[in-house]
Amino acid sequence: ADEVMTGMGRTGRWFAMEHWDVEPDIITIGKGAAGGYFPLSILGVKSQHADLIAATTRDFIHGGTYTHHTVGTATGLATLAYLRQNDLVTELKRKGEILQSLLMNRVGHLQWSGDIRGIGLMWGVELVKERESKEPFDPQIQLGVKIADQAMRNGLIIYPGSGSVDGTRGDHFMIGPPFTITETQIETLVDLISRTIQDTIPSL
Repeated sequence: ADEVMTGMGRTGRWFAMEHWDVEPDIITIGKGAAGGYFPLSILGVKSQHADLIAATTRDFIHGGTYTHHTVGTATGLATLAYLRQNDLVTELKRKGEILQSLLMNRVGHLQWSGDIRGIGLMWGVELVKERESKEPFDPQIQLGVKIADQAMRNGLIIYPGSGSVDGTRGDHFMIGPPFTITETQIETLVDLISRTIQDTIPSL
């Protein structure tokens, strides 16, 4: 299972697959594993599989030159401790519900909002020419990039994307705010998204 973006609480559970009762044999974790303070990734393997590999090959080689970094390990452990001590994963579920409600109410009604979906503090907004038909914009417009640029001018960083309809057409952007975001900041975030869309699309 790949939980590099979705793991360590991002979706309101420790791992996104928990929402669907999935239990992996092998899991990759990154990004949130060190809170963004150190480039850390983690490979988790069920002990029964690790033991089998070690017994068969007399070793379990799962790293390379830059692995097992002591500073990285310390950063990861500190992040894990902070998440637990502040019960941030439970808080993320609650904050995610607030974010969802505000996105639906303040962005979902816009005529260019095709689909809004996500979970916890990880959401995507699809941008369309017309909401009912969900007809995408001409890809040459590069709407995702234009929206991201305007968002930056408005004081917000978003993650633009394209090709979500057929590999070429279709524009969207993602948001993944910090785990420590406040309710007031969530409101500001959503208002900036709404303003950015309305600042950008009518002028195209």
